[in-house]
Amino acid sequence: MKKKIALPVIITSACIAAVLVAVLVLSLISVNPMTSLLGGYRDVVVYKPGETSAQPMTEKAREALDKEIKGTEFSVMHAILEGRFAYGVKFQTQENDKGEKERVTLNPAAILLLEHTQKENYILEFRFAEVKTVKVQGEEVEFDCAKAVIFDTNGEIEKISVYPYLYSKVTVLDDEHYRAPALEIWSTTSSLCALLNDYDSLIR
Repeated sequence: MKKKIALPVIITSACIAAVLVAVLVLSLISVNPMTSLLGGYRDVVVYKPGETSAQPMTEKAREALDKEIKGTEFSVMHAILEGRFAYGVKFQTQENDKGEKERVTLNPAAILLLEHTQKENYILEFRFAEVKTVKVQGEEVEFDCAKAVIFDTNGEIEKISVYPYLYSKVTVLDDEHYRAPALEIWSTTSSLCALLNDYDSLIR
């Protein structure tokens, strides 16, 4: 006579199976906020920490950069394990003198001088063939260039800063009214940063 399996055992087994399936599915679903925001670029330029001149670009370097930029993706499961439940593009904010939150924006001079102020981090400048429009928190942002500050996230999902702007506006330094937004995205940049640390080998 076959022994009947107790109902609690069946329920527990079903729950465990459901959890395992959910973990597997979430591990297979990947997101890439960097390429969602900056995908489709025509050119990418590298600035080393504290250096104001762009690094040379070779076909080998471009291919390697494209691969690692796409490699900044992460799985939804990875994000959940790190407590990241919202990882869309957002406007950067800061507190003003009144203790109120306001958006961070940069004037043309600040954008052009960004490489001067980053003494420890790489900067990637993305250039587009035409003006790109993306929605950020329900608002449209237009740009044909963008600078992203890249640092080693040590394999974790961390915020990085991106500064999208219109080239024609930034090169007109007397345009006091133009302000480019500062955006933040979640990314895992360790592999990309490792490539940048060895960038000299790509341009020999």
